Amino acid sequence: METIQLRPTRGPERRFEGELLVHSVGDPDDKSTLGRCHDISIYRQSDAAQWAVCIEYKTQATSESPVTDVEVVDAAKDIELVLQMYQPNEYINPASMRNLYEEARKRIVKQLFLHYDRQVRDVLQQLSALGILPLETRTPTDVTQKA
Repeated sequence: METIQLRPTRGPERRFEGELLVHSVGDPDDKSTLGRCHDISIYRQSDAAQWAVCIEYKTQATSESPVTDVEVVDAAKDIELVLQMYQPNEYINPASMRNLYEEARKRIVKQLFLHYDRQVRDVLQQLSALGILPLETRTPTDVTQKA
């Protein structure tokens, strides 16, 4: 176990003894999202039997800022809920895409959702392989339905 220190953009810093279980890294150089991506990390806290879900929005758009969200849950099954409730396009600044046609804006947002959805599936599969989530929990998140 090691000391984990998470710094959400909003809210207090989270510091605890625990371990990183799963980490999924987005591709900031992906042209289909114009440099936007997410990193997802799942931690197990050793002292409180809790889980920390860390979602980082990364962007190369000059009018946007990276954002880190951290949610702490008491049950492993709630990890999936946190990942499904997250809105991948929440931090996109509409002004950063004002010079694009509507179809191009929609395509970029859809790609961001698709990439995030793939990452969520990968994270859930890894947690299942570790025996943390039951096999039946590994269902598609269908976050693309939110777009």
